[in-house]
Amino acid sequence: MLGILLFTERIESFIYDIYEKLKDLYEKPTNIYIMLIKKRYEKRAERFWSPISQVGGPFFLTIARPGKNLLRLFFIGLAAWLGGAGILLYHFYTINPLTSVWTVFAFPLVALILTLGYLKIIMSFLLPSVAAVLGVIVNLLSDLLIWIVESIASWHIAGWDISQILIGKVPDEYCLAVADVKTGDD
Repeated sequence: MLGILLFTERIESFIYDIYEKLKDLYEKPTNIYIMLIKKRYEKRAERFWSPISQVGGPFFLTIARPGKNLLRLFFIGLAAWLGGAGILLYHFYTINPLTSVWTVFAFPLVALILTLGYLKIIMSFLLPSVAAVLGVIVNLLSDLLIWIVESIASWHIAGWDISQILIGKVPDEYCLAVADVKTGDD
């Protein structure tokens, strides 16, 4: 948790600094190379989506439009991934680089499930019938969250699995190196 708190603000300010520099470069082209890139992008934007006036610039300039809180949620997910990647790698031999992106999709449902779940616990003492209705809603939201997680997992881009390297190849190489040293072959 401390890692998340320490990294989030730094990551956020770093990304915003990059965003501002890229925005200045895009809006005020200073050399011919940048103007050529801008013209090339405008042609592609018209071909794929809409004219550049409606798109508002390259993709990295428009991702900040949904709002500061959505980006902050992404930065929290990125900081949590950085903080937990070492632990996940040590225990499960896998790293998932897209976790910070998936956090943005899953967090609203998780927050809603937790809020309604705590409300259900409180209401179970006062109004059991309301708690029963909240239980049905929480169950449906949980099923939706499970469906989203399973859908994302079926994309087969879940992460970098290094267990084959740790379990198979590296110990074999050590055994060959030790056998070579013991036999004295040069």
